[in-house]
Amino acid sequence: NYENLGSLGESLEYHWFSTMYGVWFFTNCVRGALSVGVLMTLWLYARGDYKGILNKNHLHSIGQLMLAFTVFWAYVTFSQYFLIWNANVPEETFWYNIREYGDWWYVGMFILFGHFFVPFFTLLSYRFKVTHHIIKRIAYWILATILVDICYNILPAIKDAHGNPEPFFFPSRCSWFRSLFMSAVAIFRRGWPVNSPLRSESALARESSSGRRRALR
Repeated sequence: NYENLGSLGESLEYHWFSTMYGVWFFTNCVRGALSVGVLMTLWLYARGDYKGILNKNHLHSIGQLMLAFTVFWAYVTFSQYFLIWNANVPEETFWYNIREYGDWWYVGMFILFGHFFVPFFTLLSYRFKVTHHIIKRIAYWILATILVDICYNILPAIKDAHGNPEPFFFPSRCSWFRSLFMSAVAIFRRGWPVNSPLRSESALARESSSGRRRALR
């Protein structure tokens, strides 16, 4: 579950601990799930499965949830930073100190503006939440920034020979991201299966027979 995955990421720097880390991971999971749900819903609508079913109220409700968890993510992230900054304990502050080294400071600024301000202000608009191509772009943006946020929390644990975190745009890391992106593109270009292999043949037979009866009528 998400608690085990969050603990796995936190264990990379086992001498650092935060009670907000699990909540942060849970919030990103919910934001990602809502974004994937939007993309799947719009894909099914474009395919014709949700024609006459999906309306603006559905998208507006999902958009409101996306906005709510965007604010909740900001609250959790700021609370963690503020408590560590206010306590000023070296065993805790180092976690943020190494994330201000090199290009990680710019990654942190991107997360601040890209992971909060951009989704927050766009999801405030009713028109943006109910317009298909706009809410789809917002969902893609949130998924991309979640990936950057996870990298920001995990990858600085990888140190160089001098004890400094490896840069975000490390050559081998960039090739890994490129491979991941190309694999995702290949999967989406292959398309989704129309019939799930888990569905029984009897269910498919019932659907085909009911379709023939409707055609006869």
